[in-house]
Amino acid sequence: MKIISGNKRGKNLISPANLPLRPTSNKVREALFNMFRMEIPGCFFLDLFAGTGAIGINAISEGAKKTTFVEKNPVCLKAIKKNLNHSELPIEKYTLFRESVEHFLVHRSIDYFSFIFLDPPYNYTVDQYLFLIQTIRKKICAETIVVLEHEKKNEIKLIAAALHLSYKEKVYGRSKLSIMQAKKQ
Repeated sequence: MKIISGNKRGKNLISPANLPLRPTSNKVREALFNMFRMEIPGCFFLDLFAGTGAIGINAISEGAKKTTFVEKNPVCLKAIKKNLNHSELPIEKYTLFRESVEHFLVHRSIDYFSFIFLDPPYNYTVDQYLFLIQTIRKKICAETIVVLEHEKKNEIKLIAAALHLSYKEKVYGRSKLSIMQAKKQ
């Protein structure tokens, strides 16, 4: 796994075999950063369910002002720290939180993030997706872009519509990116 773009392009990232996750594929990461290349520079980026940190690290490489990583698994946190160190990113460019995404969303302010990426486990239920998106929806500004990576069989469109979020989707193999934003009034 490598950083796919930006000023740290080509740097290797680790993804140890014993990690309890499914890292976002290079194809999906590349598509994500191609779609949002103009929005990333200078943004405050939130990487939820951060795993190895590859998405957030790539955001920093693309020019994000600061990335916040949220991950509760200690093995994954260790991988994120190794990847951050190996990527030689300045410490002022990132913050790590060791807590569940649900706890983070309920107890922390997220309205200053202009880009939020979520990659929960693919076995999440509709109710779990609803809770995440509903909690985020209550705490973001209209300019915030929210991207949820999930298995393509899961339909997020109805949740987005019920919460008055604009919605687009892109499918890559068995993965789907649901792209949401508060509707302009």
